Amino acid sequence: MTEKIYDLLLQHVRRILLQGHSVVVDAVFARESERDAIRDAARRLNTGFVGLFLQADLATRQNRVGRREGDASDATPEIAGLQETYDIGQLDWAIIDASGTPELTLRRSQIQIARCEAAT
Repeated sequence: MTEKIYDLLLQHVRRILLQGHSVVVDAVFARESERDAIRDAARRLNTGFVGLFLQADLATRQNRVGRREGDASDATPEIAGLQETYDIGQLDWAIIDASGTPELTLRRSQIQIARCEAAT
């Protein structure tokens, strides 16, 4: 099921990029192959790409997902715990500390995006 969801995400990304729009894709991207596929989709279309990998400690993540209501995510505190066992492979995306407020995480993300844009 996970593979089908990521394939569907890629289809949407390609369609939106082909229309000339920017895309933000919010997903776990725990597998190297998932991260490679989304980056490669952008490159094949000659589009810039910035991969941000948000991290927070387990207690913070479990607390956040435990408070969600009416959220599209299937994450639960138990799933957050299972994520601790994932072998995510080589991580070549920028790691963003997401343990603070949403505003602080946004600012850290914006700084990283600006750095990537300045480097191209």
